[in-house]
This record gives sequence, structure tokens and C-alpha cells, in this order.
Amino acid sequence: MAAGPGFGTGWLTSASTGRAPYGQLIDVAPTVLRALGLDRPSSMNGQPLRAEGTARRWRPRCRSCGT
Repeated sequence: MAAGPGFGTGWLTSASTGRAPYGQLIDVAPTVLRALGLDRPSSMNGQPLRAEGTARRWRPRCRSCGT
């Protein structure tokens, strides 16, 4: 989950995965640097996380009880 300036509603994703709702741990540092307005070093792996699409409300499911 992420909230704050630069994050709309939707699933988090990054160019590292190219698939919503997946990001990677290596994407956290570039996201923080972008939020602080700092340049990402060229030697740093990962891409800033972003919100994409429309997120549905997540609800855990119980296989044994059918809900």
C-alpha cells in the first residue's frame, strides 16, 4: 500500500515488473528518492512504484466455508 503525493488510487506496479499489482523490494528506494525530489543514481536498480488501474476492495476468502 502507498498513500501520499504522487499516488492515486489503483494497484501498485513498477517498470521492474510491468504487472499490476506487483512491485519489488528494489523499487522502494527509487520511490522514496522520487518522493524527496532527488535523482536516482544510475547504479541503482529498480524503478519508482506507481498506481495503475482501478483497485478492487480486497477481501480474504475462506475455502473451507465457501465465502
